[in-house]
Amino acid sequence: MNTTLQGQTDVVTILPNIGGEFMLAIIPSLLEVNKMMVLILPLNALIMEYEQRLQEMCYTWAR
Repeated sequence: MNTTLQGQTDVVTILPNIGGEFMLAIIPSLLEVNKMMVLILPLNALIMEYEQRLQEMCYTWAR
């Protein structure tokens, strides 16, 4: 999490289900204005889940 928050390097993580991966990916871009993140999700179900969560947070996203 510290490396992610510093935002000075790319981060690749592999986490188990319910491992906090959503917040790990989202928090840095919430804390800084004009911060962009690229998130690669392997399954359509995960993509739809993330889209729903982002929409609930009124977060701007693109597919």
